[in-house]
Amino acid sequence: MNIAELSRLLANLIRTGTIHDLDLTNPPRCRVATGNLITDWLPFLAARSGTTRTWSPPTIGEQCVIFSPSGELAAGLVLVSAYSDENSAPSASPDEHLIKFPDGAEFLYNHATSTANVSGVTQIFIDAAESIDINCPQTTIQGALTVTGLLTYENGMVGKGGENAAARITGDVIANDVSLVSHTHGGIQPGGANTQGPNQL
Repeated sequence: MNIAELSRLLANLIRTGTIHDLDLTNPPRCRVATGNLITDWLPFLAARSGTTRTWSPPTIGEQCVIFSPSGELAAGLVLVSAYSDENSAPSASPDEHLIKFPDGAEFLYNHATSTANVSGVTQIFIDAAESIDINCPQTTIQGALTVTGLLTYENGMVGKGGENAAARITGDVIANDVSLVSHTHGGIQPGGANTQGPNQL
């Protein structure tokens, strides 16, 4: 092996570049622009790829590093990512753990304040096979709430007036085995008079 070939292999052991093309079919691969050349299709590394698997593919223009065993660039593995002038860090806080998406959505956790924030999303779906438990002294929901299954409460219910203060219920309401729709009042003489109004608490 001559000096020129040895120098080429050594130079190819570790190279920096940017993602040039993506092929996300299985197995997912990418091509990297590095120096004056564009690599062949190379696998990019994931955080986990065993029975536990993660998926967060690189994006075009993202800075990366190619590790090539024995200096053979065709056998390289691509590690992403490094911040660049075009794709700068989304935060400068040592306390934040942030994922920022191209549509503006953000997942943020601040370990100094122990607060988590999800913003910029249109919909969130949670699909649990058995149950979801929320252990919190106070939960506030801003906006309308729809419950399609049975609603059960165990420690009373309190409400207050508003623009649409009345409670409108389709169907019957049962309180202590007394029907709101079909209950009767005894001891009332027939006629045009009305019973007294309900007692106030």
